Amino acid sequence: MEDGGGKLEYEPDDYRRMVRSGANVQVIRVSIGPLAGLDGEAERSSYLARIDRRMRLAEAVGMRTS
Repeated sequence: MEDGGGKLEYEPDDYRRMVRSGANVQVIRVSIGPLAGLDGEAERSSYLARIDRRMRLAEAVGMRTS
């Protein structure tokens, strides 16, 4: 969900491009810090919303999520 440069966000076109390249599964690695709400409940809610969005985008193009 993040790298050294910060938060990564993908758009629907990114998922369509992944499928055209042969991808059929995305792996989301969940970080305990944001999930535990160490930075506050608002950050936790935002983190969960980002995960949910990625799962919905993947499902829309036929990809599974692990």
